[in-house]
Amino acid sequence: ARSGTPPPTISVMFACPLAYVGADHKLGAMPLVDHEGERDLMCRSLEEAKRAVHLEFGFATTDHLRSVVTRGCRVMHYSGHANPNLVSFEDGFAGVHFVHVKQLESLFAAGGQAGKPQLCVVSACSSRAAGQAFVDAGVPHVVAVEQEVEVLDRAAAVFTRGFYLALVQGKSVRESFDIATEAVKASPYSIAREAAKFLLLPESNGVKDRHDRCIFPSLPRAEWKRPSPLPPCNVEALPAVPEGFVGRNVSLYHVVNQVLRHRLVALVAPSGYGKTAVSIAAAHYLSERRCFRDGVIYVETSHHGQHPAPLSSSEMIVELGRQLRRRGAIPAETSMSHSLEHAIMLALQNLQCLLVIDDPDVRSWPLRTLLARMLGHARELKVLFTARQGLSENGPLFGVAEKLYELPPLGRRSAAKLLLRRSPRAVEPQELNGAKTTEELISALAAHPAMLPIPGHIVQVALTLRSHDLRHVLDTIGQDGRPLTRLALATDPRNRELAHGEMQRQSRDGKIITKKLDGLSLSKREPN
Repeated sequence: ARSGTPPPTISVMFACPLAYVGADHKLGAMPLVDHEGERDLMCRSLEEAKRAVHLEFGFATTDHLRSVVTRGCRVMHYSGHANPNLVSFEDGFAGVHFVHVKQLESLFAAGGQAGKPQLCVVSACSSRAAGQAFVDAGVPHVVAVEQEVEVLDRAAAVFTRGFYLALVQGKSVRESFDIATEAVKASPYSIAREAAKFLLLPESNGVKDRHDRCIFPSLPRAEWKRPSPLPPCNVEALPAVPEGFVGRNVSLYHVVNQVLRHRLVALVAPSGYGKTAVSIAAAHYLSERRCFRDGVIYVETSHHGQHPAPLSSSEMIVELGRQLRRRGAIPAETSMSHSLEHAIMLALQNLQCLLVIDDPDVRSWPLRTLLARMLGHARELKVLFTARQGLSENGPLFGVAEKLYELPPLGRRSAAKLLLRRSPRAVEPQELNGAKTTEELISALAAHPAMLPIPGHIVQVALTLRSHDLRHVLDTIGQDGRPLTRLALATDPRNRELAHGEMQRQSRDGKIITKKLDGLSLSKREPN
C-alpha cells in the first residue's frame, strides 16, 4: 500500500446461528462454528507475516454481507454451514436464515463490479454450489469445498493458516492454494485425504492458469496488531463461559431471542441447572454482535462457596457503581449509598445496554424497587437475571412486563459429554459396557440410568472420577442422585422428582437392589 492510502482489507464473517425450525415446526440446535479458534488462527498467521493488511471480523447476516460488498474489500472469507442448495446466515435474533445459492448470487452481484472482492473463501462443508454462485456473480477467484462432503475442522484450520500466510506474502492464488493443500497432506493429524476436498474455482480448462495472479503483490512490512475481540464500549470484560458448556444452543436461542425482544427477562431453574453458565454465554453472544451500543454489564453474586446467598440491593448498587466508574459513566468520588444510587440512575439514562444479574434476591422488596426504578428511568436499559423463580411470583413490577424462560435439564448425550469433559482424568471407553470408541462411550453413558442430566450433579460426579473407575462411580449413585463423595445434589423438589423419574426408568429395565454402604444408599441393577 502506498503511503497515505489505507491497507487492503480481508473481511471475515462467521455464521453462528443457534437454532433452526425443522419440518415438524420444532426448534433444533445448529452446530456451532468455532469462530474464536478460526479468528485466532487467522490473526496468528498475519502476525507472523508482518504485512500491512487490515483484517476485520463480523457476523454473517445478509445485511452485513451487502455492507461489506458495498464498502469494498480485497478478500471476503465466509465461515459457516452450507449444503448443495443453501447457505446459512444469522437472522439477527439468534436463529438461522437459509439463503438459496441463486439468491446469494443476486445479492452479491447487485451494484456492478466496483469494489467487489477479488477472492472469496467459502469455509463450509459442501460449499461448491455457494462458491459457484460467487463465480457467477463475477468473483475471479473462489475457494470452496467439494459437494456432498464434510471437511474435518483440523484440515480446515491447517488449510486456512497455510493459504493466508502464503497469500499475504505475495504468492499467487494458485501457489497459495497448492501450499495450503500440501500442508494438509503433510499434517501430523492423519488428514491427508482431506486435501482433495478443497476446490479452487473457476476451474482452469485452458493452457494458462487463470489463478496465477497475486491478490497482495507488494504489501510493505509492518507490525501487525490484531483487532480487538470486544466492542470498544465493553470496558468491563465478561466472565468466561464455563469449560464444557455443551447442549444449550436451543436454550441459549430462547434467552437471546427474548432479551432482544423484551426489557426484563428471567432465566429460572432449580439450583444446579446451569443458569449462570447460560446467562454468561448469552452475554457473550449479544456482546460479540454489538447488539447494545454501550455493551453488557455483568453483575455476579459476591458470595462464593457451595451455597452462595442471593444478591441484595445494596450489593448490586456497589457492584454497578464499580463498573460504571470504570466506564467513566459516574464520578470516581461518588461513594455514599444514596448518592451512588442517584448517580447510577443518571448514568443509566444515557446508556443503551444490557444488565445481566446473576442470582438477585427476587423476594427482596428493596431490590425489586431498585430494578423497577432503573427500568423506569433508563428507557434503553434491558435486564436479564437468573433465579429460582421470577419476580412476578411475588407481584408484578410497575411499568414493565417480565418474560420467563424456564431452563430444562440437559439432553442425555450432552450430559454424557459434560461428564467426560469435566473429569479430572481421561476416561477410557472400555470403562463402561465394553465400549471401544469415545462415541460408543457417550452412547452408553447417555443410556445409563444413573446419569441425572443436571449440570451441577454431573460436575460433582466428575470429581469422583479422579480415584474411581467410571462403572464403579455410576453403580454407586443412590436413588437421591448423590455420588460417592457425598456432595449434595440441590434440595429443590424438581431435582428430586427428576432423580426419582430416572430411577423409575431404570426399574422398567431391571429390578432395583438397594443396599447400604457406609451409611450411603446405593443402587445397582440386578443382572438379567
